[in-house]
Amino acid sequence: MTIKEKRKKIKDMVIGTMSRMDKSKINSEKWSKFFDSMSDTEFTKWITKFLKDDEENYYMELLPYKNEPLLTDLMDAGKFLNVPLDEYVYMPFDGNKEDPVRTPTKCPVGYINMRRLQQMLSKKNSYGLDIDIRNQKTGQLTGEDKVARLTEPETYELTAFGAEDSMKELFGCRADDNVARTQLYQQIAQYGYCQLANVETEIKNKTTVNTIDVMLLGAGIKSDLVTPDLYLYRTMEGKKTRLSTADKKDRIQK
Repeated sequence: MTIKEKRKKIKDMVIGTMSRMDKSKINSEKWSKFFDSMSDTEFTKWITKFLKDDEENYYMELLPYKNEPLLTDLMDAGKFLNVPLDEYVYMPFDGNKEDPVRTPTKCPVGYINMRRLQQMLSKKNSYGLDIDIRNQKTGQLTGEDKVARLTEPETYELTAFGAEDSMKELFGCRADDNVARTQLYQQIAQYGYCQLANVETEIKNKTTVNTIDVMLLGAGIKSDLVTPDLYLYRTMEGKKTRLSTADKKDRIQK
């Protein structure tokens, strides 16, 4: 294949992909001008350097609400490049490498080059198992134990895997639910083990959720995180207690 044929093939692939992902043609016109501005010698030097540098790539300029690609555009580009966008996902880390768990249906997949953030390199390069040092206001792990706290990516992964029981434990008795954690320790001390079904799970005991609820209501923002009304849970419980006491008094008087 001659240099002109190689050049045309590369240009057609880049422009064809860009035009399918960006209907405004802004990116395809930009790259078309870039290719046309080079001679064969310049193109050879550029493509040689491009292929040797792992950080080089073809980039698109996208503006919100102007030339953002739709899912159908991405699917069209995938078909053009003959790249499958959905496939079965295997989970070999379940312990059985010979017959690993596989998703029942094909899932959308994507490939992205990622670099570890500085935060992960300098702060998240250790692992914590202790859950003792806590913020007294929110109940969240803090200090040296905060690396054991679940972050959003771990939460998304557990949700995607359908690990509901694990989430109940990690966001309940092992998180900011002091009542459930006390019950957990009591059962372990008494029986040597604990079952999640035997631990109380009540929204009123979730410190973080109740704290956020108070902040939202205090800012004049209606919240249904804990109660459907504008009352705090503690206020509603006190109201029920007062009504119950008044009802008992009425019965005694009658």
